[in-house]
This record gives sequence, structure tokens and C-alpha cells, in this order.
Amino acid sequence: MCLILLCAGCASSPESSKPEPGTPSVTSDQAAEAEPRPLQSVFDGAQAIPSDLLASEKTLPPDFDRIAFTRPTVPHYEYVVSRADDEQGMKRLWSDFGLATKVPTVDFEHKRVYFIGVRESGTCPYRLAGPSLSPEGTSLIFGLTGAEGVCTADATPRTFVVAADHSDVEDVTEAVLAEGETVTSVPIRRWSSEYSLQIGDGYLALRDGGDRADAMLGALASRQVEKLENADTYTGSWIERRTYDGLKMELFSPKQDGKTFWIMTMEVSKKGYPTSKGIEIGDTLEQLKKAYPGIEMANDGRTDPINAAYEIHDRDRFNFLSFEIVDGTVTGIKIYNLLP
Repeated sequence: MCLILLCAGCASSPESSKPEPGTPSVTSDQAAEAEPRPLQSVFDGAQAIPSDLLASEKTLPPDFDRIAFTRPTVPHYEYVVSRADDEQGMKRLWSDFGLATKVPTVDFEHKRVYFIGVRESGTCPYRLAGPSLSPEGTSLIFGLTGAEGVCTADATPRTFVVAADHSDVEDVTEAVLAEGETVTSVPIRRWSSEYSLQIGDGYLALRDGGDRADAMLGALASRQVEKLENADTYTGSWIERRTYDGLKMELFSPKQDGKTFWIMTMEVSKKGYPTSKGIEIGDTLEQLKKAYPGIEMANDGRTDPINAAYEIHDRDRFNFLSFEIVDGTVTGIKIYNLLP
């Protein structure tokens, strides 16, 4: 793949506008990690891995400008790279990226699916090369190559969908995208349905935007916005508290923003808001354990298994799903992200 990338796409990508200050697309630590790296250091020792191109369409998520990662140095290209770990996640991302073709069947026991959103010249559409796996096993390397010659500078949408072998990509945390001589490291947004609620035919998940919650949940019972004070590194950030019938939510907005919020907590107290695996208020402990075979009692000091909290977690990403059990029955559900 190294030879293909170095010799092919000489056409430059159109430079798109940067998001407004405060947009929660990347942390300062991620930006530091995303500084350009020499081409040779990217490709040395990289190994091609088995993969399938599932789709390539002229589309992007409607909120691309909000969620996109912006390259921190010139040229300020924008990208979104998302990963689906299960069928529900794939269906959700397929819809979010606006893909028109039918959702293909994927064996998620052996595969993971990556959605790569970019902007390209309308007259020089991209081809996707790769992926290859970095020697340390934490980066997937893709090449974006276009036709040679004069290309228009219009920034038109493009989404690629790639399925890669699960055994090769389990430790991957970033995508490295090479456009000609420009190389950018992009954090991967992993989407798993485990940390979401079923709302009608769709899913509402941690880190979804407040606009998606508005569209799916309808009328609010109450809303309160607070600017954080004496909150260490989060001082100046914003918390929005929403109350619906049987559902409380907290949403977060970074410093100097206060307008764009993402879901940090969802707390359910009423039947009608099942998790992605169908567990809702009123279900039994036996049903819970069947739906979540690996679930464990929370380490909160309680020892009675029918009167305790049970939880699953992804500590690497600070995501938690907790169920409160009283007399063997689910009485509360909480899905939350702990800010690091």
C-alpha cells in the first residue's frame, strides 16, 4: 500500500472551514497527538489486513461540521471516523451517515465496521486504499487518492464504509489518513449500542447531541442550564439538565460554547425506555442476566444479590450502564459517562 499511496493521489483535498470554537470534536490532548507525522514513519512496518469495502457514497452526517475532527495544522482538513461494534451500532451509523444503499449483513463476531467521512473535490473523487495496521497495533492507516490533474475546489461529501477483521483491530484507537503528502491522525468515535436507549425505532446514546434528543424525545418537562464554577479543568464548561416523563438527562458543553451539548447521563425511572438489549423498568434480575451474561454486582458495599446494583462498563472510555435491583426487579437504569 505504501507504493500506491506515495505515487497515486497527488490531487489536493479542498480545505473546509473549521468548526466554531468550543465544538466538542477533539480534546487538546487528541490535537497534540494529531500533529502531522512523516510519511515514512507511518508506513514503515505496517501490515495490510483483510477487509471489505461495503459502501462508497456521496453523503455525510448532517452534523458533520459539529462532530468532525479538524486537522490542527494547515491544511485544516476535516474528518469523521466512526466504528460500529455490533449490528445495532452499524444500523445507527448507516442512518446517521445518510447512506442510501441497503445495510449489508456483517459477522460482528469476526468483523468491525469503520465509517470514514471526508470532503473531496467534486471532479476528482477519492478512492480508498487500505487499511493497513501500524506496527504497534493501535492505528489503522488509510490512503485517500484522487485523479491527477486540475481538480475543482468544491468540498463535496464522501463516506466510505469498510469492514475489517476483528482480531486485527481490537486495540485500534485512531485512524491515520494520508492524502498525498498530508498525513493526519484522527481519533475513532466508537459506537456500541450497549450505552444507549431504544426510542421508537432508533437509539439514543451517550455523546449524542442535544438536537438528536430533541428530535427523538419531544416535549420537555423542564430544562436548566448551569455554567460550572470551581470544577478544576472543567470550570467554565456548561451542564444542561433535562427532565422528560420518566427520564432525566445531563448534557455537557465545553468552555466558551454553552450552545452545543452532548449527552453525558441518562437516568430512567419509568417503563418505556428499554436499553438496546430490551431491558426496562419492571424486568426481573433473571431477564437482566440473560440479556447481559457478563454483568456484575457493583462494588458499593451491598451483598444481597436481589437488592443491589449491577453494572457493565467500558472504563477506557469512561462509559457505564447501571441497573438498580430491588427485590429481584429492575427499578432504575442509569447510563453515564464520567468526564476524565
